[in-house]
Order: sequence, then C-alpha cells, then structure tokens
Amino acid sequence: MVSPKLPRVLRYVLIGLVPAAAALVIGCPFGDQTGSNGDPPGPQPTPPDDIELEVMIEGQGTVEQEADGSYVTLTAVPDAAWYFQQWFGTTASKHNPLTVQATEDTSIGALFLESESQVDTDSDGVTDGLDQCPDTPSGAEVDENGCAASQQDSDGDGVTDDADQCPGTATGSVIDGQGCAANQRDSDGDGVKDNVDRCSNTSAGANVDALGCAEGQRDNDGDGVANDLDQCSDTASGTSVDNVGCPLCGNGVVDAGEECDNGSDNSDTVPNACRTDCTSPSCGDDVVDTGEDCDPPGTSTCNSACQFIGPANDDCDDPISVGDGSESFSNERASTDGPDEGGECAGLEGDVWFCYTASCNGTAKVSLCNSNFDTVVAVYAGCACPTTNPVMCDDDGCGTQGGGSEVTFTVSDDALYLI
Repeated sequence: MVSPKLPRVLRYVLIGLVPAAAALVIGCPFGDQTGSNGDPPGPQPTPPDDIELEVMIEGQGTVEQEADGSYVTLTAVPDAAWYFQQWFGTTASKHNPLTVQATEDTSIGALFLESESQVDTDSDGVTDGLDQCPDTPSGAEVDENGCAASQQDSDGDGVTDDADQCPGTATGSVIDGQGCAANQRDSDGDGVKDNVDRCSNTSAGANVDALGCAEGQRDNDGDGVANDLDQCSDTASGTSVDNVGCPLCGNGVVDAGEECDNGSDNSDTVPNACRTDCTSPSCGDDVVDTGEDCDPPGTSTCNSACQFIGPANDDCDDPISVGDGSESFSNERASTDGPDEGGECAGLEGDVWFCYTASCNGTAKVSLCNSNFDTVVAVYAGCACPTTNPVMCDDDGCGTQGGGSEVTFTVSDDALYLI
C-alpha cells in the first residue's frame, strides 16, 4: 500500500464581470444546486469577482473542472489501480462528477483509495482480493490462496494442517488432538486400528488376532474374564460371574450376597420363584406373589404393600356416617371383615359400612333396589364392629334373584345403627 501523502492543492480563480444577482431557487437548498444527475439546473447567475475555489487531492488521481457562470463541475479521475471514494471539505458527496455553486471562497477535496486488488496487507505475495488467509505470519510459505499450513484444515476436522497427523480424516469423525480418528490410530502399535481393536493395551511384540487381542486378552465367552483366567469358558451370555469367570446367580448354589438360587428355575415372571438376580420374590417385582393383591405398587388401586386400595368405608370400624336420604357407593376392591351371617345372608363378601342415625321413633327402611349388582344388606344395633347377630338381614328382597336387597326395622330417635 502507498504511504499517505499530504493533499495536493489546486486553486482556480473564477472572474466575473457582473456581481451575483438575487435569485429564487425552487427544489434544492441554496449552496447545493445540482440536478438529479449532478448537472446544474438551467441558466445560472454569474459569479462575483475573484472567487477562489480550492481543490485538494488525497491519494493518486486528478480533478478536472468546468465552469458555467457561478457553477463549477468537478470530475475526479483516479490513476491506475486507484478509485475515487468521495468528496470532502465544504461539500461532502460521493457524486462524480459534482457540480457546486461558487458564491464565496470554497474548499473541496477528492479522496482516492488504492484498489484492493493491488494491496497485500500481510505481505505474503497474494493480494488481499485473492487472499483467503489475510493474517498469515511473516515469512510463512503459502499456497495460491495465501494460506500457510497453520491456517488450513484440509480435511475439515478442526485441526490445522501443520498439527494434523492424519490429514485424510473422514468428515464427521471423532478425532484426538492430533487430528486422528479411531480408524486412523493404532494406540498400542499392534497393527490393528483402534476402531477395530478390542484389546487396546496389548504388550509390544505380542501376537494378536484380527481384533488386536493376544491370547491373554481374549474373552471367548464374553463374560468379562480373559481366557487365560477363565475357569468356565462357556458361560452363557449375560450371566454374572466371579473373578474366575464362573456363574454366580443361577448356579443352584446360594453364594455370598444372594438371597436364593434355584438354578434354571429362577424366574422373573413366575409367582413365588427365586428371581434371576437371586433375590427373593417381593412386593415391587411386578409379579403377584402369595400374600399380595397386586403388583406393581404405588398406583391408584395398589398400595405400597401390594394390597388393593378399597373404598373409604371398607373397614367396619371406620363407617361413613349417614342420615335419611340417598347415598351412592361402590364396593369395588373392598375387603371382607364382617361376620358370616348364615342363612339367606350367608356369603356376604366385599362389604362396605355406614353408620345411620335414626331421625324418629318408628321404622326405617334401607333399600338397595336400584343397585346394578347382587347385594346383601345387614343392620346391627350401634356402630361398633358387629359381635352379635344383625337386627335385620336380606338378600334379593327387591324381588329379583341376584338383584337388590331391602330391609325394614324398628328404630329409636337418635339411635345408631351399623349398616
């Protein structure tokens, strides 16, 4: 790039015989009388005597001028490899040519800049217009694009060519700090690339197979114990083994840390069986074992003890209080804790309980005739869990076999009755 120079100054003196006259100018501010193309708009007043127009040139180029009355048209002409940037001074503009009105002494400058195609900012021999690596270190050898090895990454792996030990890495490969993917490395030097090598720490000079493993590193049965230590070389896939490669759980022997081991009878689906991890059947193993109503626990119908969650009034010692009127209920998942009434009320199961407070002296009726399932109803004096026979009991009293039931019994005002 050419070093900056002080502006060159050209002075033109415009001589006018008639003083400038007042004029009405419509459309442009006075002092910038240019048309849409930078040309003066029509006949112009003549300049006053001895108006000086000072033209400064910064960079390499010339300025041509042509006067028309009080207007002067300036044309910036850049030298080869330079271009005109803008006018500065009294008037700032990028128009070229530029027409100005000289009504007083005026100073205008033309700024020329060197063309980018000729500039070589980093001095690497490739001009900036072609240089794809504009900050090349001084003295570095570059290619036709102006790039040194330290600025290029030919295989696009994120490691520059000067540091890349594996220049042909495939796109998208996971690499190390030297720019090498697993299929390009051989970390243990056994002749098998890392992406294939299943034994990455083979001793130097050892004979290896196609997978890069020496005899002492192979594990033919895949139990995690190398062949030279494995005393059970045909262990089934997925079997837990001890430090010599022999099965632990599933060998029919309750070893340390096991709760049970029934060998081939271990199962994760059979109720009450020893599980395949040699733990005992339990609530939470997704199998309904003896003593459980359900499994898995913790649902809306199965509690944490793997028992069904029944209605709120499932237990006779926790009945729902009711008075005269209608009460909807369900005995779904209800347990049975009432006595077997015998006779026509025998076999009452899945019971739910209500504590009724009588509102009169006389008779009361309990009706389940609108039920959509087979019902039995029994009434006891008092609201404690029954230890005596019921006051009244009925099955199918609504007239339909396997349908609703209904009882009428004598009550005393404010007395309690367990239904």
